[in-house]
Amino acid sequence: MKKIILFLFLFAGILQMNSQTKNYPLTINFYSVCCGTPDDNLIKNTIKTFKKQYKIKTIKAFHVSKLGKEGEHAYVFILSELNNTQRKNLILKLQKTIAIWDSNKTSSQGGYSITENVDPSDWKALLNDKTRTKIVAL
Repeated sequence: MKKIILFLFLFAGILQMNSQTKNYPLTINFYSVCCGTPDDNLIKNTIKTFKKQYKIKTIKAFHVSKLGKEGEHAYVFILSELNNTQRKNLILKLQKTIAIWDSNKTSSQGGYSITENVDPSDWKALLNDKTRTKIVAL
């Protein structure tokens, strides 16, 4: 019974997050070239620093897994916790962090791809697949 209630609560939260969004302001895809995806810690640490700087308790995202054979996954952000200035600053900070990381990686490493203003229909099927998607607080 507890599992059913927890599932319904999680499902309602995902539906509410989906219905409140015109476009997802930010998605970060983790891709592989041959040997797996990069670690999430670069993104998590950047967000942690940003939250501390702006005194924000949490930033929620959809974590979509099982996008490929080598651990490809993505974070889909709604960023409703942030005002417009904070949203822009977080996106810029993540873009700079990823650009620096990309300039130092080897050709066989996977990487990050960051996309802004993504149409929700691009992610609808995956976000509704409960075996692949969960809400995470970063």
